[in-house]
Amino acid sequence: MDLQSVCLTCLLGQVEKAYKTLQIPYSNSEIVNLQKKIMGRLARVNSLLMPYYSQIVYQTIAENIGQIDPYKKLKEEYNHRALQLIPILKNEIAISEDPLLAAIKIAIMGNTIDFGTPHTIDIEKDVAEFSLNSLKINHYKDFISDFQKAEKIMIIGDNTGEVVFDLILIEFLHLNYPSKFITFAVRGGPAINDVTINDIKDLDLQNYCTIVEGSASPGVIMEQTTTQFQQAFKEADIILSKGQGNFESLDGIPLNRSSLYFLLKAKCNLVASKFNVPVGSLIFYHREQMPLKWN
Repeated sequence: MDLQSVCLTCLLGQVEKAYKTLQIPYSNSEIVNLQKKIMGRLARVNSLLMPYYSQIVYQTIAENIGQIDPYKKLKEEYNHRALQLIPILKNEIAISEDPLLAAIKIAIMGNTIDFGTPHTIDIEKDVAEFSLNSLKINHYKDFISDFQKAEKIMIIGDNTGEVVFDLILIEFLHLNYPSKFITFAVRGGPAINDVTINDIKDLDLQNYCTIVEGSASPGVIMEQTTTQFQQAFKEADIILSKGQGNFESLDGIPLNRSSLYFLLKAKCNLVASKFNVPVGSLIFYHREQMPLKWN
């Protein structure tokens, strides 16, 4: 996805939101000066691709705060909160007529945990209102057709907290489809509350899949990812891309053999309009060879 005009307003607005979320005292002049600094850096970006811009915003915020990973404590909190929900979530799978679909829905539902978008986070409420009928776009039939033939599945993670929901899906796949090789991608470094290798050290994900690192950005910047990430992406039969940042990164990417699916909650008017759904909708979208049109 190329940068859209409304995204610039949103990105600059995220500066003040970050300080509020992190409970860091600030003055209006401090925020304005930081926004001006960011605007200068954004103006020097040659690419139009969205992930470059969001990466600059949050790297500049972290630099200004003086912390490499300013969301570290919040990430730990949301992982802890999500872990408390595991019994409820696993029970939803156990009682479902289609456990695989339930596990996928849980993974999508976890995408509500995102500090980089203008929506309210309430994971407990989302879990309480769990319903398989709430998917506004549901390409599960396409997925099943691809899944039956797939040998290698890559899941590109997004946020902390959400990674616990992904863990439930990955564990389910590992236990019920042991012949399928699963790769899970984390960020290559801190980016908002996105999941990094340090954020999963206590989750035992490595028992169920292979872990690779992507770029240190709220999305995927392919040339900044590791060789292992690029190889897994190239060889995957199915790619499950979690969240808006990954969608914005990968919607326009050329596909060879992989079937690409976007699992996300539409958290802003722009993304919701592209899918023709209300803001807050849960989406399981099969991107075939042609990406969505943004202009």
